[in-house]
Amino acid sequence: MKIPSEEALLYGALENHFKKRGYHIINAHEIRIGVKSMDKADLIAIGKDFSIIIIEVKMAAHKQLLNQLLKRLFYGDYVYAALPESKARTFMKKFMKLLKRYGIGVLSVEGEHVNELLKANKSKHTIPYMKIKIVNKLLKRGNNIHE
Repeated sequence: MKIPSEEALLYGALENHFKKRGYHIINAHEIRIGVKSMDKADLIAIGKDFSIIIIEVKMAAHKQLLNQLLKRLFYGDYVYAALPESKARTFMKKFMKLLKRYGIGVLSVEGEHVNELLKANKSKHTIPYMKIKIVNKLLKRGNNIHE
């Protein structure tokens, strides 16, 4: 699956942000995490303790993004929306109640700088089997998460 070019501009900053914090980053467009063939997260960050952070990268704040984030709560320990600075604040204001209720975090990206506007809480909805499935898919593809 081809990454939309505008979204790709944010990937480098996000990858660096999580790598600096000790996470192994997977560009997850090629790894299906859901039941439907089109259900693919944008980025997955995996910690040495196998904690999984799922990041949905978008250029605009809209309800479809919120729906994607809610679905991701079943697959990862933490879920974030990553948007350009101006769009991230708009998204946060518009959906603050739901973001807080479900523990979804928001990251703003401006150039190479990533700012955590809203910290994600550990998901209470993660299905352990689905999390193990993601880790196994990554390992089968030769990704060494202990690098």
